[in-house]
Amino acid sequence: MKLSQTIDWYNRHVDHYTKQAGLYLPKAQINDFARHLPKKSSVLDAGCGSGRDSNLLTQKGFQVTGIDLASGLIDRAKSLYEGIEFIKGSFLDLPFANKSFKGIWAHASLVHLETAKDAKQAIQEFARVLAAKGVLHILVKAQLGKDKFVTLTDTRTNDLRFFQLYTQPEIEELTNKAGFKTIKMYQFVDINSNKKYKVPIEWIVYLGQKL
Repeated sequence: MKLSQTIDWYNRHVDHYTKQAGLYLPKAQINDFARHLPKKSSVLDAGCGSGRDSNLLTQKGFQVTGIDLASGLIDRAKSLYEGIEFIKGSFLDLPFANKSFKGIWAHASLVHLETAKDAKQAIQEFARVLAAKGVLHILVKAQLGKDKFVTLTDTRTNDLRFFQLYTQPEIEELTNKAGFKTIKMYQFVDINSNKKYKVPIEWIVYLGQKL
């Protein structure tokens, strides 16, 4: 399944996605991220969807820009949160100058990339647009078996969903090579996704700082 099919899924299910995203707010992870940044810092929400996390980050006092490839989600984000800047674009080729942001929030976005090369490129782009000492948050699905990629059936829409999976050592290596030091990294079981896809789902949370 190609990235274009993932984008098409989001554009076809804007209402469904926005409703489901609103049920699960990553407040603890946002609080952790916020503790490492000065107030009013510029933050990029990479893979912002319909703007849920961009709004939460704005409520923390940050100057937020959201970027996503799904035009339907960008349109919804603009209609929901008029005071936040949302841009249609790819985080494989970010339309920003070097050192534009103090923080990057990449929450469940790298899971949609098609290859390991894309993941490397995305993290290098994050490093490019982050200022020195900038903070990076990543949330990705964890690889629990041999398969690097998985296609799951969304039981609520009956559509197939494609995800790239990661391990903690892999995230450590990708971020270290891009010039980050790890602040913390951990893994947890996602009970809600387990119900949604009928298979075990775990997530990796990474928080790092650009050297």
